[in-house]
Amino acid sequence: MNASPDSPMYISPRSEVSSTVPIIVNEVPSAPSVPSAPSVPSAPSVPSAPSVPSAPAGPTIPSVPFAPAGPTGPVDPAGPTAPSAPAGPWAPLGPVRSTGCQDPFEHAWNPDSEET
Repeated sequence: MNASPDSPMYISPRSEVSSTVPIIVNEVPSAPSVPSAPSVPSAPSVPSAPSVPSAPAGPTIPSVPFAPAGPTGPVDPAGPTAPSAPAGPWAPLGPVRSTGCQDPFEHAWNPDSEET
């Protein structure tokens, strides 16, 4: 569908389209220059501290020879085992019930209590 150049539907080929497009540039005024800070005079040099003589070396401690290691026996990698307790009629046969006091402060001394 190529209409005639006089038609509003006419699409011009690329060769007829202008290759220069005006570019609008908004110029931004430059910021005013800031004056440089005044120079600061350098601090006066500080004289170095006098050197301190090192302390004289003290007496040396003679080395003490260690006793030679004694013979080592065979080592069990699992470690020693405790002897098992013999089973008796006192051994629990079911779940263990606690018979002791569960609250450590239950029997604590209370000066306001009436118990003596």
